[in-house]
Amino acid sequence: MYISTSMDDPRVPFWGVLKYVEKLRAKIKEPERIPEFLEKNICVRILDSGHFGPINIEDSIKERIWEMMWLDKMLIEKDNLLI
Repeated sequence: MYISTSMDDPRVPFWGVLKYVEKLRAKIKEPERIPEFLEKNICVRILDSGHFGPINIEDSIKERIWEMMWLDKMLIEKDNLLI
């Protein structure tokens, strides 16, 4: 699970997102709820932007690349576990 938040977001403060992630990690530790999901599968990224993401196109592209890189890594790990 990839979760991103921003330091300068007036609508959703970053500490609120971090509290949500901690609650999510606490629920994951109970194996009968989500047995195949591990704590290490949660990635939180704090950006230096506002509510709607980066302002300039270069930072926006870098953010999309980072998301695709993370997704690719998760899919590769999943395939390796299935083999």
